[in-house]
Amino acid sequence: MSIFWLIFTAVDLYIGVVALDLMKGTVPPEKLPRLAVVKKILIAATLVVVAMIVVKWVKK
Repeated sequence: MSIFWLIFTAVDLYIGVVALDLMKGTVPPEKLPRLAVVKKILIAATLVVVAMIVVKWVKK
């Protein structure tokens, strides 16, 4: 996988986290715990992709 696609994926996942934060005001209260879980998953996926970028950069 090229470094461009890894960076694109990291940015896309981060935008997803920001979008979830913006949705907090419009989501019903009973769905807020699910929103928090999805946010944690997106942050974890973003960190994994950033780690892949660092590893790929260090190997060069």
